[in-house]
Amino acid sequence: MTYPADQAYLKWMAIAAFCIAFAPLVWPVLRARP
Repeated sequence: MTYPADQAYLKWMAIAAFCIAFAPLVWPVLRARP
């Protein structure tokens, strides 16, 4: 894991995991808004 592409890949995978983990918590709040 010494290539910049691998670092970017890990970064985007972390962002995707973060979004997937918090989507169920944020989605009801967004839908509740008028």
